[in-house]
Amino acid sequence: MKYFYPPQESTPMKTRITATAALIFGFVLGAFSAAQATKPETQPKPQPVIKTYDCDTLGDIPSDLYFEPSAAHPIQRLRDQCEQQRNALLLQKTWDKDPTAGIVLERGDE
Repeated sequence: MKYFYPPQESTPMKTRITATAALIFGFVLGAFSAAQATKPETQPKPQPVIKTYDCDTLGDIPSDLYFEPSAAHPIQRLRDQCEQQRNALLLQKTWDKDPTAGIVLERGDE
């Protein structure tokens, strides 16, 4: 019994060579990058420095940060929050001395 197989198209030799060369190049590149990854670094990377500021250290903020576009808005927000905190403390001290301070008494209908 004979089986009939449809004729198969063979890939051109140039395509096979190109594919083989690309595969070999990929292996070589992978081996090279693995060797570079295990190689120790000659210079240590600089560690980022994180500084936080609050109302007590507001005066310690370097002047060049005020002109930094990414830092100007948060610094202004911190200044506003500190001012609100100062105002709240002053109001609390005033109310401790005189609980009726700030109350507006309206005249009745006369």
